[in-house]
Amino acid sequence: PDGLRLAYTETNVNAQSSFILDLSKTWQEQTPQNLPFPNNQSFSVRDWSLDGKKLLFVYFEPDGDEVGIGVYNLETGTHEKITETGSSPFWLNDNRHFIYVDRNTILICDAQTKKSTELYKPFAYDVQQPNISPDNKTIFFRYLQVDTDVWLIDATQN
Repeated sequence: PDGLRLAYTETNVNAQSSFILDLSKTWQEQTPQNLPFPNNQSFSVRDWSLDGKKLLFVYFEPDGDEVGIGVYNLETGTHEKITETGSSPFWLNDNRHFIYVDRNTILICDAQTKKSTELYKPFAYDVQQPNISPDNKTIFFRYLQVDTDVWLIDATQN
C-alpha cells in the first residue's frame, strides 16, 4: 500500500508460489522474499492491508479448487485460515474486516472473530470479483448473466 513492496503469485501447472519484492531496490539487487505455504497448501496473494502488515490470500487444493481465505501476518510470518470457502477478498481500511464472495453472495468478514455477515445476494446472476472503494462506502462487482437464448448458425451460407 505504500508503494515500496509488491506481492505477487507465480502459477505453473502443478503449483503456486507467492513472493514479495522490495521496489526500492534495482532489478539486479532483487531477491524475492518467498512466502511459505501454510500446511503444504498452495495459496495466491490477493490484497494488502492498508497498514501494510497483512496479506489476504486464497488457499488452493492441488486440483485448483479454492478452499478458503487466510491472512499472512508479515510481522510474525504466520498464516491463519479465516474462512473455509470463498474467493476474491479485499481489505477494508480498518485492517480488520474484508469483503469476499462465496456461493454468489458478497460477505464481510471480521478477521479477528472469523465471523462473516451477508452484505448482498442477488436473486439471479452470478456475482464476481467484488471490490470496495477507497473510502469503504461503495462496493462494486461484476454480474455474470448467462442468457437462455439459443442461437443457430447456418453454416451453409457464406
